[in-house]
Amino acid sequence: MRGKIFLLCFLFFMGCGGGGSSGGSPSAPAAPLGVNVTLGPNNSGQISISWNSVAGATSYNLYMASGAGVNPTSFSTLPNGMKHVGVSNPFTDSSLTSGNFYYFVVTAVNGSGESASSAEVSAQAP
Repeated sequence: MRGKIFLLCFLFFMGCGGGGSSGGSPSAPAAPLGVNVTLGPNNSGQISISWNSVAGATSYNLYMASGAGVNPTSFSTLPNGMKHVGVSNPFTDSSLTSGNFYYFVVTAVNGSGESASSAEVSAQAP
């Protein structure tokens, strides 16, 4: 009987968070919001992507492709899929083919991991 009481007390104590460290465990940052595309001059192939800063983020990754549905796991399977690591805000790419459509998502990164993707945005390169 004593063993059952101990087990119940232990489970109750652990369920109330008594067994862990205070302050909770660190987690990956939230997904970036407010992602926006700005086009460069005509026939320049230049697009700038900006987003709202994310609390706790130490860097950002940008995923892009010339096919819709880009995200951290699909970018490499899409046409012209690329991952840009540790990008600055705003991120400017002037190597795009004028007239082609491109799709972008941004993730926030910290020591605990990478966020979910932002909403996908797209634009036709000027």
